[in-house]
Amino acid sequence: MFSRYDFLIWISIAILALGVMFFNQQMSAYSGEEVQVSVNNEKYGVFPLQEDNVLEVEGVNGITRVEISDGRVRVTHSACPDKICIYTSWIHRPNQTIVCLPNRVVVKITSESQQDIDLYTN
Repeated sequence: MFSRYDFLIWISIAILALGVMFFNQQMSAYSGEEVQVSVNNEKYGVFPLQEDNVLEVEGVNGITRVEISDGRVRVTHSACPDKICIYTSWIHRPNQTIVCLPNRVVVKITSESQQDIDLYTN
């Protein structure tokens, strides 16, 4: 039925596929991305996603702490009562956002290659 060489071919294909997926994951996520932080609909600042940083952002109700680490962003502390922004956890892709409505803080990842169109149809 299957020879030893067939088995080796299938294993080689599987290893190659996993390698391509890993390479694609590593290379596609980290090119020219930035973190935009705004407070009360005014731009607070733009920070590179690849540089680790901890930001203390003064919101309407108090301090919101934003952590940038390993190409990801999260809110670690906020002065809001429900803490939904903290429970959002890490984001790492363009157009993902963390919003703290009571404190009016918005954290968004943007990219140079970002497009407004998500899908083309005929």
